[in-house]
Amino acid sequence: MEHVLNEIATCSEFEELTQVLCKRDHIKVVKARYPESDPRVLLSCFFISIFPDLIMSNEGLIESANDVKRLVETNMEVRSDHKYFEMFMEWKEDDAEKMQIEIISGVEMLEEMKLETENDEADVQWNHGVRENIRRMSECREKLASFSPPK
Repeated sequence: MEHVLNEIATCSEFEELTQVLCKRDHIKVVKARYPESDPRVLLSCFFISIFPDLIMSNEGLIESANDVKRLVETNMEVRSDHKYFEMFMEWKEDDAEKMQIEIISGVEMLEEMKLETENDEADVQWNHGVRENIRRMSECREKLASFSPPK
């Protein structure tokens, strides 16, 4: 577990931390140390604690994530009923809903940008690009829905 924490401590960028926290070996180490907890949710406390402005969370979740981070860093037990886990799941669901709304809004905006008549090659290419972006956004929406728990 110590090597995982040492590697986390060297991260100064969000993308760098993402790569470190997503390493399968690290997830396995955390799962072995904290078998009662979801290792990905547990590791997410580092994202929230280190980059609270990027996560756009509430103060309660940030404080709770800081508490769990301190427990992990000092090799203390993290109970599966720690308030952090429930708060994280509530935030995750809320965040997923907000992203779905943003994607739907983006698709609707793109739909309005489609040209009804294609008078030349530029119009054809324009509509093709709009349709391609709608397709990609729809794929992202489906992927996001697959990660979100059913209601």
